[in-house]
Amino acid sequence: MSTPTTLALPDGVVPIVVDTSRGSFAAHTVRVAEPRGHVLLVPGWTGSKEDMTQVLPLLATAGLDATAYDQRGQHETPGTDHDDYSLHGFGADAVAVGRAVSSTPAHLLGHSFGGLVAQWAVLADPSAWRT
Repeated sequence: MSTPTTLALPDGVVPIVVDTSRGSFAAHTVRVAEPRGHVLLVPGWTGSKEDMTQVLPLLATAGLDATAYDQRGQHETPGTDHDDYSLHGFGADAVAVGRAVSSTPAHLLGHSFGGLVAQWAVLADPSAWRT
């Protein structure tokens, strides 16, 4: 996984690939010793996980594990012409990523288009989310 030259990952933040039944997603994550929960951050349409990376250490300081990922077709998560780019599809991706990175229901936060995706993710599987 690459890191843009303009972005040095903050201490404790590591690049990962999240493998799910819906594909593999590039992500940045931070983990704490005794987490009080997990936060999944969904970037906007023209954004990427890097838009959320600087927030990850703040969430860790609050005692939360956190993951920001590239949605299908963003930055380091490729997409094909045959992939599902509907809101339902992006929501299903978020559910799959959330379940892959956290064994318990996660907090879900989306920015801009990521907020719409978060709404669809909650509608698709309310049991996957804490808030």
